[in-house]
Formats: sequence, structure tokens, C-alpha cells
Amino acid sequence: MEVEKMLIIDGKKVDPVEKVLTTESFTNLEVHLTSPNLRIFAGEKFEAKYVGPEEYEPQVKIANDTLVLEQPKSKSHFMIISFNASDSTALEVEVPKGTKLGDIYLKLTSGDVQITNIAAEDLTLRASSGDVEISGCHLVNARVKASSGDSEIYDSTFENLASELASGDNELRRCEVTNEALLSTASGDNTVLKTPFGKIRYSTASGDSHIFSRPEDENFSNRLVMETASGDNNYR
Repeated sequence: MEVEKMLIIDGKKVDPVEKVLTTESFTNLEVHLTSPNLRIFAGEKFEAKYVGPEEYEPQVKIANDTLVLEQPKSKSHFMIISFNASDSTALEVEVPKGTKLGDIYLKLTSGDVQITNIAAEDLTLRASSGDVEISGCHLVNARVKASSGDSEIYDSTFENLASELASGDNELRRCEVTNEALLSTASGDNTVLKTPFGKIRYSTASGDSHIFSRPEDENFSNRLVMETASGDNNYR
């Protein structure tokens, strides 16, 4: 059943817009957002779609095969967004299945990021506050850097992966990493499940390390590094 969407900005109810921003094809993607959640996924077509207040609608630029989506700075004192579960993302970027992108650069101030079934050369994600979920992806190099929030990465392949958090938990499961994976958090746990490595290094200043599987597998030449200042390292 459809639930009415409601937006409140500076204490006033505002009807959200629902708009397709572009259907142009692209090779590289650059996104700058201040507040909405972001979903990038493989589907049937190239499309960027926004749901939210009109004054926060991202500006669209396309040049040199690069799609740039940049949200204007907030002019209001506060914003509350309430959606039903199926409309919980405010910006969606869809690419056709089988497409391999070049560079993806994402910079978010506040909001969750979900990346599903995407293939790309390089992913760089910088977030101040929000959770990150990467699943079913094939990425050559990926780097996640967040101040506050959890990072969950599963069912994906990488040559090199780094997930560095100031506060939050890292989880890597059922993945393949060819060269090196770095999981680092200042306050939180690092957990690796069903992802084999040839060499493993781990450290914690305040916490425990639980290595339930054979810590090193001679059949693999890749390397895992887990670091936490306050928290546990788990590998199994």
C-alpha cells in the first residue's frame, strides 16, 4: 500500500518532487550530496532520478563521458524527510546490466550509500555520516573513507580494497580480493567472513582479535590488514 510522502522544511510541510534528472549514458560518475541517501545499481537503462524538495534538486552536468550530480547547499535551517520503505532513497543512479564504468567518485555529507551489482575501474567514496553497503560489485580499486557509520561489503570482487572508518564497524564477507584489503576503524570492529587471504596482519590497542580460521592460506598470495584502536578483529 502506498504511503504518503511528507517533507517538513523550516516547520512547513512541502510536497516532494519526483523527477528523472537525466537518461544520458556516461562512463564516469561523480556525485556530491549534502543530505539524501544514494543508491547506485545495475538495471535496464541509464537513468538518474531524484525524490525530495525542489530546492535541493541536484544539478546535472555531462562532459567528457562524465555525469556530475551536485546538490546545492542547504538554504534552510533543518529538514525532516519521511518516506515509505520503498522510497527510502532520495537519489537513484541506474546503469544497464553488463556496463563497466570507469571512475566513480562519491562525496556525501550525510546519508546512506548502497551500491549494487556495479562494475567499475575505480571507486572512491567519502562520507561524513552514514552507512555504506556494497554488494555484487566487480571493482578493480575501491576506497571507502567515512567519519561515522558502518561499512558492509559482500559478494563482490576487488583487486585492491580499503575501508577506513573513524567510528563504525567494517564487515567483509564472501568476497574475492586479488591483492590487498585494508579494514581500519578508530572505534569499532573489523569482521571478515569466508574471504580467503594468503597473509593476514591485525592489530588493536583496546580489544581482542579472534582468528577462527587458518590465519594464512598458502594457496593465496593476497594480503589482509585489519586495524582498530578500540574494538575487535574477527576472521573466520
